[in-house]
Amino acid sequence: MTDKPNNGSVKINVWRAISTTLISILFSFSAIMLTGLRNDIRTMNDKIFHHLTNAEMHTLRGSVVSKAQFDMHSRFEEKNTDKILRAIEKTERDLRQLISPRKR
Repeated sequence: MTDKPNNGSVKINVWRAISTTLISILFSFSAIMLTGLRNDIRTMNDKIFHHLTNAEMHTLRGSVVSKAQFDMHSRFEEKNTDKILRAIEKTERDLRQLISPRKR
């Protein structure tokens, strides 16, 4: 008896290869987008600082943000930013682990 190739298993292997490649591309794209998000957060923090320090030019003296208020706001924003950046880094690590070929 001769073994005939099973066309069904060939089709499954082709679709498995296509889906694996597509998923890898999507995860890579997600990692790139998360890196861009991290840079956007840094830019936003710079703009907030610039906006709060320029408040003195546009408002009355009584409504200017005090140094203590600005420091408190900065510490709060730093904590939130650190939390967001840690979550992004964790997600990037997880995505890289999924994307990298596993040794079998």
